[in-house]
Order: sequence, then structure tokens, then C-alpha cells
Amino acid sequence: MRPLRPLAAVLLALTAASFWPNAADALPPYEVQRPEGRSRGVVQIIPGSGWHRVDAAALAEYRATARRFARQGFTTLTHGYGPGFRGIIDVRAFHRRAKGLAGRRQPVCVWGASSGAHWGAMLASQFEVDCTIAAALPTLKVPGTTPAWATELQRLTRFFGPTQADRDRWSPATYAWNLRGPMLVGIGAQDPITPPANGEVMRAARPELVDFVTLARGSCDFVHAKVSCGELARFHRREAALLRRAVSRARRGVKASPIPPPSPDSVRPSQG
Repeated sequence: MRPLRPLAAVLLALTAASFWPNAADALPPYEVQRPEGRSRGVVQIIPGSGWHRVDAAALAEYRATARRFARQGFTTLTHGYGPGFRGIIDVRAFHRRAKGLAGRRQPVCVWGASSGAHWGAMLASQFEVDCTIAAALPTLKVPGTTPAWATELQRLTRFFGPTQADRDRWSPATYAWNLRGPMLVGIGAQDPITPPANGEVMRAARPELVDFVTLARGSCDFVHAKVSCGELARFHRREAALLRRAVSRARRGVKASPIPPPSPDSVRPSQG
């Protein structure tokens, strides 16, 4: 049996929250960046925040990421979201906006970092997302081993519940069976908050659609970690290849396709 009951519980909570009256709520901030020429599709960029509210100042940190995708010919929609499980409500709303920005037979893909990767992966398990890129994806199933994990665990307990069973209901790995499009997960080998085992868990949950790579330690910033600049460049090329395949599928009217085997030039997968 598929785990329909946990998914139904989550969706029920989301539906109730979407109608919860709160006069303090405001539309989260967002930025749209367009390519110089004709757009090939849309990339929805979801910042990391530790599941706290993302404000306008935080969006500035992701403008370089938006420019990278704009240079590849994509329109980008970078947006904030509310705290806790309110985040997925806002992510879903902005995904509808992203679809409105896309032209006919153009893909809408999602790129997220840390908690933004978590919400992006949860989104991809509920909707037909053409492709998902999850940088430092926390599955909520893997405990950390560094002092930073204690702070992370406090956040997880506050937002998702005190037990592992509570957190499993909010794990994208729990609902990976419902993914419709390919997902690329990248995690730094020395990530103090999101260990590479998170990527292994996600790949094991849906190996035909989830591609996972570990980026070795180095001097370039990658979410919570420092990684090899060469491997980061190769990871960016993997992102670009994933987007090209999404464009090709959208033009042909194909909704989803498994990720092909890694090429020799790809970042080496984690050996656990």
C-alpha cells in the first residue's frame, strides 16, 4: 500500500492553514528576472531559511543564482515564504505564478537550497514539476553529528513535531513515490547540517528519478558547506543539462522522464 494516510494528513493541514485568518500575513516578497532573449522556461527559486520567514533582504542573496539561470535563457521567480508549514502554502502559490510566467510548452522547474530544497521537493511530490534541483536537501530523516545539529533539531521540533514519526510526515522521501519529474540533489561532503546521507535516502526512495551527488570539500561556498570549486562547476553543468532535458520534454509534450545514467564528466556519487 502506498502511504496515502500520512500524505492525506499533510494535505489536510495545508488546506486548513491556507484558510487560517491572520491579519498579520502579507504576500511574501518576490523578484522576477528575465533573460535577454526569448525565455526557454521558468525556474522557481526557493531560498533557504531554516524554515523561518524569508524577507526581501534574503532574496538578494539569490540574485547570482537567478542570473546564472537567466544566462541560460530562463525566467526566474525568486520568492519568500512564511514560517513553519506555512512555507509550503506560499511555495504552492508561487508555483502557480511561475506557471503563469511560462509560455506554451515551456517547463517550470524548481531550484531550492536547504529548507527551500525541502519545500521544493515536497512541492514536486504534489504537482507535476518538470524538474527539481535540491541543494543541501534535508529529508528530516537523517540526524546530524555536529554541534550545529542541535540547533537544527530545535527548529525541526518547533515546526514539525518532537518525534521522528512527526517529521516523517513532512519528509519528501516519504512521498517520493509520487514524484512525476526528475530531481537532482547535491550535498557537500562536509555539510554540518545536512549530511550526505540525506541524498542517499532520497535517491533510495525513487532511484529512477532522483540523481544524487556529493561535492567534495574545498574552498567554494555551497549552502552550508565549502566544496571543491571544480566539482561545484560540474554540478552547475549537471543543473544545466537537467534544464535542457526539461525544455526538450516540454517541447515534445512529455511530462516526465527518468534521469539517464551519469556521464563520465559528472560529479562522482557518494559512496556512503
